[in-house]
Amino acid sequence: MAHVHGDVLFNASNLFFGYNEQRIYNLIPYIGLGVMHSWDSPKTNELTATVGLINKFRLSPALDLNLEARGTLVNDRFDGELGGDGKEGLAAVTVGLTYKFKQRGWSKACHQTTGISEDEMQRMKDQLNQMMRENKDLKDELVTARNKKPEMIVQKELTSVSRLIQFSIGKSKLNKASKVNLGYLAEAIKKAPSDKVFTITGYADNKTGSKAINEKLSKARAEAVRDALVNEFGVNASQLKIDYKGGVDNLFYNDASLSRVVIAE
Repeated sequence: MAHVHGDVLFNASNLFFGYNEQRIYNLIPYIGLGVMHSWDSPKTNELTATVGLINKFRLSPALDLNLEARGTLVNDRFDGELGGDGKEGLAAVTVGLTYKFKQRGWSKACHQTTGISEDEMQRMKDQLNQMMRENKDLKDELVTARNKKPEMIVQKELTSVSRLIQFSIGKSKLNKASKVNLGYLAEAIKKAPSDKVFTITGYADNKTGSKAINEKLSKARAEAVRDALVNEFGVNASQLKIDYKGGVDNLFYNDASLSRVVIAE
C-alpha cells in the first residue's frame, strides 16, 4: 500500500505565546487529506483524513528532537473486509531529528532601500540641516525684534521748489500750461516751513524791446506769478518775495525764448 497526503501545520506555541527562538518546547498540531492505494486484492484507492501532533524539543541552536503522533482515517472497504462502523484507522508514533543549517535563527530587522544614492542622500541631509539652521536664525531674529524697544524715527523731507514759468514775447499774462506748473509750485511752498521765503524773479529778452520796457515787463511777469500763487492757489504772501532783472542775455541753451521767464526758488 502507499499513502500520499498533504498536511497543514501550525506552531501553537508561537501562536499563543509569541515567537521565541530560545523556547525549549514547541507544540505543532496538523491536519491533512490524502489518497491511500492498495496493490493487493482488492486493489483500491480511498480518500484519507489525517490528524497529528509534533512535540519539538530544542536540543541546541542547530538540533531539535521531534516526537510525533499521527492518526489516519480511511474507509472500511480499503482492506476488503466490511464490518463495524465502516471506518478503519491507522496510528503511528515516530521519533526524528531536525538539523538547522546556517544561517540559523530569524530576525525582525529588515533592510529597506529608497533607490537614492548615498551621495544624494548626504546632499539632502546637508540641505535639510542648512534649512533648519536658517529657520532657527529667523526664529531668533523674530524674538529679538519682539523684545526690541520701539524707536522714534524722524524723517526729513527735502522738497525742491525751483520752477521756471515761460511767457510769450512781450507778454506778462500766464497761460493755462504755466498755471498747471504753478499748482505744483504752490503745493511745494505749502509743505515748506512757514518762515521760509521764496524768491520770484522775472526776466525779459534783451534782444527785443528797450531796457525800460524789458525792466517793466520782467517786473510784471514776477508780479503775475506772485498774484496767481496767492489769489488762485492760496499761498501765504509773506512767503513770497519779488525780484526782476529786466532784459538779459540767453539764460538757457542759447535760446532767447527761454529768457522770457519767471524763476521761483
